[in-house]
Amino acid sequence: MNFDMHDHKGPVSTAEQHSTVHFPDGLDLCDRELILVQSENQDTVERARIEAFAQAYLEAKQLATGYIEGAPLTKDQLEECLLKWAEFIEKQNKGYRTSEIKATNGNRRASAQEVPRLMKRFLKELAGPLDQNNLHRMTPTEFCREFQEICPFEKGNVRIGHLVWAFAIARETKRWPDKLPPDIFN
Repeated sequence: MNFDMHDHKGPVSTAEQHSTVHFPDGLDLCDRELILVQSENQDTVERARIEAFAQAYLEAKQLATGYIEGAPLTKDQLEECLLKWAEFIEKQNKGYRTSEIKATNGNRRASAQEVPRLMKRFLKELAGPLDQNNLHRMTPTEFCREFQEICPFEKGNVRIGHLVWAFAIARETKRWPDKLPPDIFN
């Protein structure tokens, strides 16, 4: 299998190297590899954290598959999914963040007070209709960047941003991506 592991920090993991990790049914080998690499990139390699990300990943993939097959999706449904994925990924995420955070790389982050308004606009765009060329007004990478600039949760925003990016790719291409999202801040 050919994997695009651009900007990967260190050696590529394999599912066999993490034999104690239980992946939910519905994830193929490529999905598992991407989950492991993203977990390593984010230094979230504890078994429980990998499994939680895997569950959120599977639900995001299922949501995208349902959408591709014609299931309607509203911004409210998408918000409910994002909140659920955020809590899977980091148990302390109980809704949008209420405290200010500093970006470790110096990039802009929305104030906690702005997060609900910015997320409402973001979700409306992400759940919105595609144009005649089957595209959003924003690219999947732009969705990922905007999500991470809003930084709506206390923890796990890069992993959730990965799912947002993959969902946007799947909407446009009608298939779940088999690579990691671009490293948008480096």
